[in-house]
Amino acid sequence: MLSHEIVILWLDTHIGVPGSYVHLKEAFSTTIDPTYPYPISLYDRDSITLNLNKTDSKRQNRFQGPCELQFFTDEKQCLKSINKCFDTNKQIFLILPDYVRKDFFLRIYNQHPKEFQKTENEISIKFYIFIFMLEIEEWFFDYEDYLRIYYHEAELLYALTRDIAMYYMMIGKKLCNENTLNNIQQALIYFQWAYTLILRGNSISPYKEIELQNSLKAMIYGSKKTIHSMEKENYLQYDSINNLNENIFIYSLTELNDQALKLATIVNQIINKNPLLFNNLEDFFLSVQLERYKNQHNCPIIIVSNIDHQTNIFEELSSIRSIEHIYVLDLSEHKLIEQNTYRTLLKKFSKIQNIYANMNSLVRGWILEHSTRCEKIGDYFKENGDMNQARLYYEKSIKLNECLSVFIKKT
Repeated sequence: MLSHEIVILWLDTHIGVPGSYVHLKEAFSTTIDPTYPYPISLYDRDSITLNLNKTDSKRQNRFQGPCELQFFTDEKQCLKSINKCFDTNKQIFLILPDYVRKDFFLRIYNQHPKEFQKTENEISIKFYIFIFMLEIEEWFFDYEDYLRIYYHEAELLYALTRDIAMYYMMIGKKLCNENTLNNIQQALIYFQWAYTLILRGNSISPYKEIELQNSLKAMIYGSKKTIHSMEKENYLQYDSINNLNENIFIYSLTELNDQALKLATIVNQIINKNPLLFNNLEDFFLSVQLERYKNQHNCPIIIVSNIDHQTNIFEELSSIRSIEHIYVLDLSEHKLIEQNTYRTLLKKFSKIQNIYANMNSLVRGWILEHSTRCEKIGDYFKENGDMNQARLYYEKSIKLNECLSVFIKKT
């Protein structure tokens, strides 16, 4: 799974109605989002901040962070969304009412038979039955291996929070097995998310997952230690002379050609580099992976006018080992609206150095980052007694700082 996206789908003819059960929706949506700093308690009914979409009678999307929460009143719409989630490799957590019919479940079961042959940890959909009535549908017992029943919203929220935490932990472990710096940095994020959710779950339920909490704490510590070690080793990973060479690749759509040329001109004037320009995405990816660039410092700059549709580009670039940092120039007119998207992308793709709103800020950021990096590598060589290599990096850092000074004066 390239993007570890989670979707929570909640089907209920009452809860799914826009404007109803506002506090319940607020509590669930904020608690299961590990990036949300102050989740709303189920028991604190005075904290209602959710702005519900009054015009959508079928579903509401609470947020677009690590998780997405959708509400439905219509079975057909819910099934349509389930199939879409399967098609896009999303992990599904499906909450159903106690009156749900057997044929609804069987449509999912029969349309995706391979899913139900997987183990509990591998299956891409989990089912939760939220019970209001005293009687339980008999057919539930025929599929008790897949269905879990909850009688209280706190029980349901605890189970959902814990299961999402376990999923994040599983993804983190898989990333750690890849044993590359970028993957372990991503794993650390997932471990931290899992730890946050376990703490929240422990605050909801009288049953405390102390052992799991301590295990995640150990995983976080181990990941940080490994990252620190690998970052030091990475200074010597490639040939040090070649690592002093920067290659700048600029990708933009054809309609943004003028902006790409303008940026290339600024870069050339300030640091005497001629960036390579691309409008064709396939040519762009082929070029950044050419053998002659393999052991050098490669910096792709992506110019966009709508950042929402660039996830595939960032995923592909993040998988290329010779690319250490990605810079993004967003020329959208709706930057305030896209702030949440920025935060999500920066958390999801650790190689994205920053998302800039104008060219001058991007150029300043690039020069400063590369200058600082060269200085740190110089310090590393100095500490290890290789003064010749240290001198090369210090000289490069000084040269870049001079370029930065000139650029600041001009702008």
